[in-house]
Amino acid sequence: MQSSLERQRARPAAGLAGELDAHMTELARFMTSHRLRSTANVGAMRDLSAAQIQALIVLAESELRMSELAGRLGLAESTVTRLVDRLEATKLVRRRATEPDRRCVVAELTPSGRRVAGEIQNSRRQFLSEILAALQPRERKELVGLFAKVTAALRGRELESEGS
Repeated sequence: MQSSLERQRARPAAGLAGELDAHMTELARFMTSHRLRSTANVGAMRDLSAAQIQALIVLAESELRMSELAGRLGLAESTVTRLVDRLEATKLVRRRATEPDRRCVVAELTPSGRRVAGEIQNSRRQFLSEILAALQPRERKELVGLFAKVTAALRGRELESEGS
């Protein structure tokens, strides 16, 4: 049973979590908005869905088996298969069998896919620069530091869950 003090501490955190959720939801909407992306991006990027963009970002780090890509994107393998089908049709991604087990298929970026992934990264950094520009220099460092702290904590949690 929770003590009165524990309930008092939990209530403000829940309120802050709700506030943070609202801000993160709106930030995600800004980042995935077709209208905003279409003014900042040209060519192939304009026609990509948010999931396709995320897949290109993940594949820019390294080629992945479909199951690994699904895990990184937090999507079902069947959904990722259809997503890669669409990216293959646009010639941004290709599938290939691996050696020595040719049954294992990986998805990798094509040269065009690498170019588009680079454009996405540049566009995302420009957007983040605009966000940081709204803050004072001290606040910028603080925000980046807080994101690093949260990322490290989440990475640790992820590693713990993989180990169990």
